[in-house]
Amino acid sequence: MDIQFPNTSNINFELLDEALRDQFGSQIDGISYSDVAGTATLMVHFKEGVNGESHRQRIQQILAAHNPNAKTTRQQEEEALNQQRQQNLANPLDPAAFGAANQPIRQLADRVAWLEKESVRLTGGGA
Repeated sequence: MDIQFPNTSNINFELLDEALRDQFGSQIDGISYSDVAGTATLMVHFKEGVNGESHRQRIQQILAAHNPNAKTTRQQEEEALNQQRQQNLANPLDPAAFGAANQPIRQLADRVAWLEKESVRLTGGGA
């Protein structure tokens, strides 16, 4: 059963989905969102046989308490990884700094520098 909440916007869907799953467990299938003609609508999908309408008041409380600026643990980890990636891109490894004195270290530096360049190429130059 699906229940709709019109005029909803500014949502962190991953965080809201996590909060709803914490509250309703396996009763919930997930959430979806539509914006038709300027009317944003959140839909909460319950498993077949679950009366989602009986949970409307609790869902409204969860929506009222929802902070779209808060992050899930996964989002925090991804943000930290992106920050580290940006720092690494700002200070690329310079293999020439290792000189030729220790050939294995110089070879390793060359390979790391190549990996950095490949990472930039594959990610489109950023996080």
